[in-house]
Amino acid sequence: MAKQKLLIVDDNPHVVRSLERILEKYFAVEKALNSEKARSLFLRGVDIVLLDINLGEGGEHHQREGIALLEEFLEIKPHVPIVMISAYGDLATAVDCMRRGAADFISKPPNPEELVERLQRTLRNSQAVEKARHLENQLQKIAPIQLIGKSRAIQEIRQFVREVAKDPYATVFIFGETGTGKELIARLIHYLGKRSHAPYVAVSLASLNPNLVESELFGHVKGAFAGAYTSRIGFIEKAKGGVLFLDEIGELSQEVQVKLLRFLEERVIYPVGSSEPVEVDLQILTATHRDLWEEVQKGNFREDLYYRLQVIPIHLPPLRERKEDIPLLAEHFLNLLKKQGRTKLQGFSQEAIEVMMQYSWPGNIRQLKNEVERAALFAWMRGRKYIEAEDLSLPFLTPSSSQPLSPEVVGSASFSLDRELSRWELYYIQEALKKSKGKKSEAWKLLGLNDRYALTRRVKGIVKKYPDLIRQFPLLEKLYARQISSLLDSNM
Repeated sequence: MAKQKLLIVDDNPHVVRSLERILEKYFAVEKALNSEKARSLFLRGVDIVLLDINLGEGGEHHQREGIALLEEFLEIKPHVPIVMISAYGDLATAVDCMRRGAADFISKPPNPEELVERLQRTLRNSQAVEKARHLENQLQKIAPIQLIGKSRAIQEIRQFVREVAKDPYATVFIFGETGTGKELIARLIHYLGKRSHAPYVAVSLASLNPNLVESELFGHVKGAFAGAYTSRIGFIEKAKGGVLFLDEIGELSQEVQVKLLRFLEERVIYPVGSSEPVEVDLQILTATHRDLWEEVQKGNFREDLYYRLQVIPIHLPPLRERKEDIPLLAEHFLNLLKKQGRTKLQGFSQEAIEVMMQYSWPGNIRQLKNEVERAALFAWMRGRKYIEAEDLSLPFLTPSSSQPLSPEVVGSASFSLDRELSRWELYYIQEALKKSKGKKSEAWKLLGLNDRYALTRRVKGIVKKYPDLIRQFPLLEKLYARQISSLLDSNM
């Protein structure tokens, strides 16, 4: 495999040769002793740049030339990582370079092994970011950011989000159960808003190491704590000019809550280990599945921060409260699979839609998406054109032809527990026959019965007591037509 191309920019030929000897085993090295040569080689194409801050003698003037070259390179090709190196750079200089977009800062003379490792790590990180960006762009073409649904609740949220997005300084608090689509709302606000050209940074606070949350959000300077070998920009500064989405805001410790509140009020952060303020202009969106007011009352969340975040609240209802959206969402997720080339299925059977409509969806939209992917795989393996009810992993909550009885019916003159249990039994017998593709010799095993004739005995016994029930189960009526006909004739 061809080596990745590294451009070394340094005005000292002895230093360049020394660096080349260290790095030529790992990279295809290009060298430049001045800015003009560096520009020429950079424009031809390189994978990573090792750039000296002080190009030439004269101290501050030449330091500005190195930083100017950094900014110029990043403007031309922002995806190419620039690692700064200097024998004179102090902590403030390193932090300044990182804020301007440098991927790393290394002091001269570097440790050879550490130099190689940090350059390779920087390349890996850069490639991972580019891959993620490419995948996100591809996904955006396949699945544009949109709020799917026709329910009144979703229509109102859709209109509200359009209005909120017009204000680039609106602090928005999104709350709802897990899986209701809180990050989708955040992405939609960014996509529709005036900051859409700037970064969108999403942070799942629950997934961060609790001991490093402050550093991850606000950044840190080199030596701020054990293991801080380099300065690092935090998520807040990475979102500068754009939108920052903090998911699961209720996970923040009291200490970090204080710093976040200070940032919201002053729009200034202090990286860990630094007393130098950094101004950051951005829009902040937060979300949680918790009852944050309850957390305030328990003393787990600051009341002043709660009110600061709750400027514009958006509540996302659970899927069970907007069931009319289920067919649209299911078709949407199936269409995404088609666009990705993962299935050729044409849609859902009516019975599959009914089963999905009856289910309570504790995992909400995320669970529905996963269920559609799973069912599509099973339906395709079974040679179907449509997803059928038996392809779903959902429990069958009620017989497909009937709604569950309301509590008021129980105890009324028309209620019969034996009849309802019989109806449930016919339902499960029919489901077993569907799974076995109508083979009675297999269906009885699925139900854990003793012998192959048990199904017939049970169906005949129920029909004898409640002959009208069989009409609710067309498959049973068809498969047991002869026995049912004979039984009904004998009752006449």
